[in-house]
Amino acid sequence: MKKKLTALLLAGAAVMVMAAGCGKNSGSETATGDNSTENGTVDHVSLTVTQKDYSDLVTLGEYKGLEIDVESADVTDAQMKEAKDSVIKSMTKPEQITDRVVADKDTIHLQYTGYLGDEAFSGGSTGESGTDYTIGGNYIKDLNDQLIGLECGKEYDLNCTFPETYENNKDLAGKEVVFKVKVDYIHGEDIVPEWNDELVKEYSKTYTNGEHNTVEEFEKYMKDTLHENNLQQQKELYEASLISTIIEACEISELPEDRVKEITDSYYNYYKYQYSMYAAMYGMDYETFLKAMDMTDDKLKEMCEEQGKYSTECIVVFSAIAAKEGIKVSEEEYNKMAAEELATGQTGYKTIAEMEEALTQEAIYEDFLNNKVLEFLEEQNTMEISENTETEAGTAE
Repeated sequence: MKKKLTALLLAGAAVMVMAAGCGKNSGSETATGDNSTENGTVDHVSLTVTQKDYSDLVTLGEYKGLEIDVESADVTDAQMKEAKDSVIKSMTKPEQITDRVVADKDTIHLQYTGYLGDEAFSGGSTGESGTDYTIGGNYIKDLNDQLIGLECGKEYDLNCTFPETYENNKDLAGKEVVFKVKVDYIHGEDIVPEWNDELVKEYSKTYTNGEHNTVEEFEKYMKDTLHENNLQQQKELYEASLISTIIEACEISELPEDRVKEITDSYYNYYKYQYSMYAAMYGMDYETFLKAMDMTDDKLKEMCEEQGKYSTECIVVFSAIAAKEGIKVSEEEYNKMAAEELATGQTGYKTIAEMEEALTQEAIYEDFLNNKVLEFLEEQNTMEISENTETEAGTAE
């Protein structure tokens, strides 16, 4: 789909993302967007789904002729300053001190790999790029204390024992391990670069393929990029405000409980999959990762239930608008929209039939229908743009 629904309506998309992440792999295939399958034949499916109509569950309010206030997408001086400061910060490097040993409270750059027996354990390595650490931080006490007094550039084997209660990885609790450590350097004072052609040229080599080599070129690039981002945020806020305004004007007698449960479960399964994946990346279990986010599984379920109910409200109202306005998705449109979705290369599916097998034609059709309804509503209502109270940014002269 070229147009994605806002997060308020993405129940179906959440399922799609989760399914793509749970075992589907598009590899290096290049989608053509013309419904072509791997062997060159056209992947066209017959549309057999019956469009759902929840009109009996809702009395529609006003959904045309609305004026929705949004902020201007003009780039402000504050945004430009923040972008410049971000570039300068990313290019700020510490003085690298190597002629003394590590002392308490030092910030150091080090590399390490932790071994349990003869094998490196999960989450216990910085890799060759290393990491920064301040002595007295959150490393286990055995490791933290033994870093003091190390010389830069030398490799050490540090014998450590994890605490008996180690919540980050319970498999390591109380275990004796060896950390192979090398301190690369000790941080000195930050060396802050000036905002000039030399800086932007160096930054551009890494982040913009060397396309912007002067302050004037780079500031124009920054302003254009910020404006594009502002326009996207403006559009998303307009859609979200438009939808919520329309929903609030409706009277919904009841929600189809099967849909609420289906969508709630989709959200929960999606978030749990994502959080479990992140937890594994950081060497944590699922519960510990949630705790670090000030979240519990019960809170997550409550959040997903609220999202499930609101998404169902959106689906009910959009269904009623579609019925009243005669909005449908034809077989030709369905296949075109499905092909465009496959062409993004982000679904993990090679054919429409394969996508339908995993997600069902009914769910995909409903997602496409909701997109058409949203496009209709955007055409029927007006975005009222308020002026920025901050100064609009210029570029370098």
